Amino acid sequence: MSVDSVRILRSLATSLISGEVVEARTPYEQSSAAGLGMLVMQLSSQLEVATEWLVEENTTLRALFRDATEAVADPDLVQQLRAAGHGYDEGLRFSVLRAANDALRELLVELHAYVEAQEGAAASALEEKIWAELRRSVERRSRV
Repeated sequence: MSVDSVRILRSLATSLISGEVVEARTPYEQSSAAGLGMLVMQLSSQLEVATEWLVEENTTLRALFRDATEAVADPDLVQQLRAAGHGYDEGLRFSVLRAANDALRELLVELHAYVEAQEGAAASALEEKIWAELRRSVERRSRV
């Protein structure tokens, strides 16, 4: 037996929105059930694409870290960037990808703070790359 989680969530969402799951007696209950249905529909949409955008984002951040080492003089930060840049996702489960993404984003914040405190063309170029990825990340997540 194969379970299609997205299809099940969408069916549940439609049933909640149309009032087929809960017998709502008041307008408030009807509104609450419909709101819950819309939330479940949003979750189903995110479930559909979450793995894809996490893999894409993790890959992009690792590439950015590999490129960043030349613009960073702090040896500890360079070591962290190299380790993260040559890392890999240890699985395709959402929880595994999310944990890796959280760690990569934490390092990105540290790198960004470092770069903002630096002067010169290399630091400016790296800061622009960081901002570009942050913009792409927002766009990626808004396509849901």
